[in-house]
Amino acid sequence: MAVDSHGLKAQTTVYKALNIINNKVYAIKLKLCLRDTGESSVEREYCVLKQLEGGAGIPCAHWFG
Repeated sequence: MAVDSHGLKAQTTVYKALNIINNKVYAIKLKLCLRDTGESSVEREYCVLKQLEGGAGIPCAHWFG
C-alpha cells in the first residue's frame, strides 16, 4: 500500500488488489473528499486516462464512482 498526500485537505490512498476470479492485479485509488466542490481531481484523472487508453505505458482505468 502506498500513501500519498495531495494538497492541504485531501489524502489519496492506493491499494493493490487481486481479482481472485481472473488472477489479475489492480490498483484501487481512494481519495478522501471533505466537501463536495464539484469534479474531483480523481474524476479528471479518470477522464484523461480514458482518453489516452491504449497508449504505450498508459494504465487502463476500469471504473470511477
